Amino acid sequence: MRAPLAVLLIAAVVGTVGGCGTDDDGAPRGGGLPAAGGGGDLRYAVPKLPADLDPLAADSRSEQVVSRQVYEPLVGSNRPPYGGDVSREGLAASVTPSSTRAEWTIVLRPGVRFQDDTPLDVAALLANLRRWIASPAGARLLPGAFGADSPRPGAVRLLFTGPADGVPALLSAPELGLVSPDALDPQGGDRFRLRPGADQAGTGPFGLRARTGGSLELARNSGWWGSSLGLGPALDTVAFVEAPAATERAALLGARGVEVADAVGSAGLRAIAEDPLLRSRGGRDGVAYVASVRGLDAPPALPRLSAVWLTNIGE
Repeated sequence: MRAPLAVLLIAAVVGTVGGCGTDDDGAPRGGGLPAAGGGGDLRYAVPKLPADLDPLAADSRSEQVVSRQVYEPLVGSNRPPYGGDVSREGLAASVTPSSTRAEWTIVLRPGVRFQDDTPLDVAALLANLRRWIASPAGARLLPGAFGADSPRPGAVRLLFTGPADGVPALLSAPELGLVSPDALDPQGGDRFRLRPGADQAGTGPFGLRARTGGSLELARNSGWWGSSLGLGPALDTVAFVEAPAATERAALLGARGVEVADAVGSAGLRAIAEDPLLRSRGGRDGVAYVASVRGLDAPPALPRLSAVWLTNIGE
């Protein structure tokens, strides 16, 4: 049974709270920050569910929408739910170039752990960088990258064959989501793919709960690093529903069978325009949603569902 859509709209007190700690469900203790969770369940229609959740294999928008909730890239901003207007950077505390721009040094946000409790440290980052460089998909996303090393404790250096510009933007690609090194198959040759059944391998705000037929359910990650910073997630679960046709996704949204639908097409947008309780963003290939869903009305292009919350208010 779905949880009620009504939630109390809480004003987020934004800021880092040093040493506040978290309770058992990931909500921060003290500091006046809104608790994570308790915000109900969201149903989201996509054209295609990923065959697995390996972010490096997510080559369509719908697959990336799903995998991005579980696997975070090094670079990215995170907005809080409940109307907060301040974003915080992602897993990389800094990404800085050398004087030649052929070497980029990455320093990680401290204290982050994968859902399998493996720390996101230098060794884990090196394993991911080397996987990307060795993979055709990763090599396409990081042109000219040929190696990685750790020149000093706490720092990793990404090496290019020549001057490289825009590396932070490259590292924000959803396909370059970080995975736990313990989840990589040691028998996979160049360790391209996740080990089958490795369902708790990301650092993101949600993790895989169940997969049945044409749906995939994610549940809130109670240990997500962003929760202690007031970044949510407010939602308890997200159920992704596969609906291959744009007309099918638009119909599901119109009948309130889902609260969000991706890429509803031109006809779907016309129907949405006639329904006062539906909204859209990004055009025919963007996202459409019921007005009770909040937090989808701003960039980025791929929705970050950690910033989403549900209300019973139409406007």
